[in-house]
Amino acid sequence: HFYFIIFQILYMDFYLLFRTRRVLFCIFHILYHAFDIFVFLPMCYIFTLILVPCIFYNYFQKYYVKIPITDGHFKTQATNQKVSKV
Repeated sequence: HFYFIIFQILYMDFYLLFRTRRVLFCIFHILYHAFDIFVFLPMCYIFTLILVPCIFYNYFQKYYVKIPITDGHFKTQATNQKVSKV
C-alpha cells in the first residue's frame, strides 16, 4: 500500500513534468512529497509508538497496580510483598 502510494506520486509527477513542462512546479511537487513520505510519516509513526505505550503505562499505573498505604500515598506494586499496616 505504502509503495503503491510512492509509485503513484512519482508517476503523477513525471506525467505532469512531461505534459506541462513546468519543471520548477514539478520539482517543488516532488520535494513536497519527499518531505511528506520521509519526514511526516516517520514522525507520525514515532509519535504513535511513543504515545501509545505512554498512555497504556499511565493507565496501568493509575488503575491497576496500586496498593494503598496508611498515610494516603500510593505505592506501585514492584514486589509481591504485603504492606504491613502499623
